[in-house]
Amino acid sequence: MTKYLFLLLLCCFGRLAAQNVTQVEYFLDNNDRGFGRNTPVPVTAGADVTANFTVPLTGVATGFHTLHIRAKNTNNKWGITQSRVFFVDKNRPANITRLDYYYVGNGTTTATFTYNIPSPSPSVSLVFPASVQGLVAGQRYTLYVWATNSLGERSLVNTTAFTLNLCNPPAKPTITISSGVEGVTPDLTLTSSVQAPFYQWFRNGTAIAGATARSYTVQPGDFSGTAATTFTVRAATDVAGNCSATSDAFTLTANEDEKLQAAWQAYPNPTLDRLTVKLDAALSSRVQSLTLYDLQGRRVDSRPVRPVRGSATVEFDLRQTGSGLLLLRAEGETVNLTKKIQKIQ
Repeated sequence: MTKYLFLLLLCCFGRLAAQNVTQVEYFLDNNDRGFGRNTPVPVTAGADVTANFTVPLTGVATGFHTLHIRAKNTNNKWGITQSRVFFVDKNRPANITRLDYYYVGNGTTTATFTYNIPSPSPSVSLVFPASVQGLVAGQRYTLYVWATNSLGERSLVNTTAFTLNLCNPPAKPTITISSGVEGVTPDLTLTSSVQAPFYQWFRNGTAIAGATARSYTVQPGDFSGTAATTFTVRAATDVAGNCSATSDAFTLTANEDEKLQAAWQAYPNPTLDRLTVKLDAALSSRVQSLTLYDLQGRRVDSRPVRPVRGSATVEFDLRQTGSGLLLLRAEGETVNLTKKIQKIQ
């Protein structure tokens, strides 16, 4: 008696959406309980997810039924529900002995290939070593596959569209400090142990814009106060990172100068007429004044720092100040920090 339906799910949102799949669910026939309320399928979030899962068929009557599957992305948007018809035959159990398949794409239809099931059973997974003879890497294809049991009965045809990616990923990289000393020098350079055509550095799991070289120099803005920051690097053979390997997380703690730089912000920068400076509690008690200088060292404006409940906010009116680069200094007995400010007209 058939009690389970074993399935391979290949699910993705289109590349246009550029969002990771975060949740997958399924339901049978017309038993839709609503988005997010059906039976979940365990998956690892990603732009494309693959999952093997089992659908219990206890209590499902003999005959044709429909399995419905849908996925949700990181924007909480549900994709189009995909449906597959299957047949439940509880009266004549028979083992599936082979899978037959062929490909359509790149202007051709291939010959039909056969995969013989090593251990025939009434239900099988569609994860199997398929031949890609005659296919061209990088081209889009549709796989057509069906099962045949020991009685010679054929299943319905399952179709899956895919782009052939013959991936030979780089070795898993490790991160080392190639320049500087953690916690001592302000400038640290991190380097991947693996050479590859393409790289992408990540800070706390988020891609760092422009950080696509083998090495990355840590910036003061990489730290938030005293919190530690984790870095990872992805080494890839293609610019999209589809064939890649990612390092383990490498954790850094900001040194004193980096902590202080992260404790104050000046915005907008560039600025047209006004500049707002905010100092966190860790810094506001140590700074007596904020002063703007031009590149000739002439003082443009100076304001005292008066903390309110720990932090401090200072406003500068720059409507009468000419355009150009200014230096903003936070000055105190134990600190002397500088930021560059671009004044525009």
